[in-house]
Amino acid sequence: MNKVPLVSVVCTTYNHEKYIRQTLDGFIIQKTSFPIEIIVHDDASTDSTALIIKEYEKQYPNLFHNIYRLENWYSQKKNIWKYLFQEVARGKYIALCEGDDYWIDPLKLQRQVDFLEAHEDYGLVHTNFCFYSDDTGRVLHNGSKRYNIKNGYIFKELFSGCWIKTLTVCFRKVLVNELPVLTTDCFQGDLFYFYEISLKSKVYFDNYESGVYRVLKESASHNVNYDKMLSFFRSLQRLDYYYADKYNLCGIDRYKLDKKWFIWDLKYFLRIADYDHFCSLTNVHFLSFNRKELGLYICFLFCQIKVFFYAFSLLLRIKCRIFRILKKGII
Repeated sequence: MNKVPLVSVVCTTYNHEKYIRQTLDGFIIQKTSFPIEIIVHDDASTDSTALIIKEYEKQYPNLFHNIYRLENWYSQKKNIWKYLFQEVARGKYIALCEGDDYWIDPLKLQRQVDFLEAHEDYGLVHTNFCFYSDDTGRVLHNGSKRYNIKNGYIFKELFSGCWIKTLTVCFRKVLVNELPVLTTDCFQGDLFYFYEISLKSKVYFDNYESGVYRVLKESASHNVNYDKMLSFFRSLQRLDYYYADKYNLCGIDRYKLDKKWFIWDLKYFLRIADYDHFCSLTNVHFLSFNRKELGLYICFLFCQIKVFFYAFSLLLRIKCRIFRILKKGII
């Protein structure tokens, strides 16, 4: 690795033996007019993931810069990305893809770097993507269509919901050289970095599909274990309010954030039939309604009565079950 890379491709992986080859192949097919480096961080996998990565490292010794952990950093709540971004990556730009997702466009990096080189006021570019169901083997295109995506300075808009898919991003390394120190119970994954980058620069959405997001039966954000789900989303909530408080989010923007988490709590406690926690929710007085939110608000008022609560809870669980069955026919 004699040449200084312009782009550092960062990949974190753990027990991805079924998927990692496809991920690494997506890196290898990249056609660029500049040097790149590939940094794979294996977090003490207990399957053959590390052995597969070493095969690629042996075949492309000047391309790969891999790290093989003997102890799992994630379980120790160590900030893996911060370490990789600040202490390992040498590129001017950083592109991300986790070990169960993959890229499909050989010109992804070239296209994104060309844009960033030509637009100094933009710090991150991301793209559309496909969903791939690991359960059914089906592909759903235009994964970004569900979001109201905006370009430019999007910091406040991210509080309503993040539309940036991690596997599609490429951003300026300088924007993450200095980061705030958060408590370990605060989410420090992709959204944390997107908040930081969007505070310092513009963000651009390039509407074409550059990669595939694999929907697994169980992952951090799609977990059927309700305790883990609650822990994960509470860490996201703490991150939201950390930035909301730090940057004095107020007025309609603060209201939207409060409403987002009120609705999440309402659905969650209904789903697990936890009447006491449901009744302890602080009512957010909605300033405006869309049809879906109006229905939820009426549900909240009715469900203060225990018999209605358990009836709505049962209906919601039946609805979720039907949705999962139907979803298997779609993706």
